[in-house]
Amino acid sequence: MQVKHTKANRNTGPSPLRELVATLREFHNADIALAITDGGFTKAAADEAPAMRVRLVDKNRLERWAERGESPIDVLSR
Repeated sequence: MQVKHTKANRNTGPSPLRELVATLREFHNADIALAITDGGFTKAAADEAPAMRVRLVDKNRLERWAERGESPIDVLSR
């Protein structure tokens, strides 16, 4: 899991996702990768994430999880 804090009106691009995948898979042998941001993701990041097997949690999903108490599985499935 990697969490990114973004400046207002900024989105996270694919570069941090690539770094996440390299670290999690190479050093931690992880099967699941989550990228969480308090903002959004660029189109490029959203397009590349499935191929890298990275699940994206943007501001809306994070609010559902943290503030509304939805389970992570429900948040990731919709």
